[in-house]
Order: sequence, then structure tokens, then C-alpha cells
Amino acid sequence: MTNSEVERRIANAKKIYEIVTTHPESFDMAFWCENADIDLDRLKPEDEVINCGTTMCIAGWAAHLAGYTLVDGYDAVRGNEETTISNAAMGELYGTQEALDRLFGMTNEDALDALTAMSEGEECTWELLTAIEGDRLYSI
Repeated sequence: MTNSEVERRIANAKKIYEIVTTHPESFDMAFWCENADIDLDRLKPEDEVINCGTTMCIAGWAAHLAGYTLVDGYDAVRGNEETTISNAAMGELYGTQEALDRLFGMTNEDALDALTAMSEGEECTWELLTAIEGDRLYSI
């Protein structure tokens, strides 16, 4: 991965971090993309999603901000490319595929800790996520 690619992915994490900390009601790791108030079958990149009841996980935000249309809360489409939200997000965040898969299944609190590290330039790795989850487990 080139330095400019790493910088782009870190910038993406910073954008997501800013959104989810400023608008925590729009962040929920339980859903790729969800809105209980409306039938959300297609969320286009230009659609306003803040303050409308829409929540997304880190992967949903990454795909949405990268210009994907989110379909049925699971799939992502950009141009002729059709994939899952998870796969779309893989190309937008700085981390290993194995770690990003794990990140997408974490709790809000643990995922936000990982996103904080990623927005500060740390690569999302299995070791980072293990440390985050371990810190939480031992602080109970």
C-alpha cells in the first residue's frame, strides 16, 4: 500500500470519527445501515443521513462516505461495482482484512476505541483489537 493510500484511509477514519462523536445517535455497530422510521432500501451517497434517524456502523459510514449506494442495509453499489458494505469498507480503512472483519463485529465502545486509534494513524490489526477488548475485559 502506498503512503498516499495509507493517508487516504487514515483521513477516512478521521471523517468517520468526527461524524460518530459529533452525532452519536447516528452510530450503531449492530447495523450496517438502518433507519427504523423509514423504509431504507437505498441510501445514496448524496442522501442526508444526519438527524434523520439513520444509524450506521463503521463499515456503513466508510462505504457511504466513499460514494457507495447502500442497498437493503447490506449491499453496496458504486458505478458498475456491486459488493457488500463490509467489502466496500475494507478498501476505505487502514487495516488488515482479518482485523477489519473483527472490528465490524465489535461493540460500539470497543469499535470507537479502535476508530480513535485508526484516526490517529494506527493500523487496525488483530493485536490492536485484542488489546482494546482485553483492556475492557480486565477493567470490569
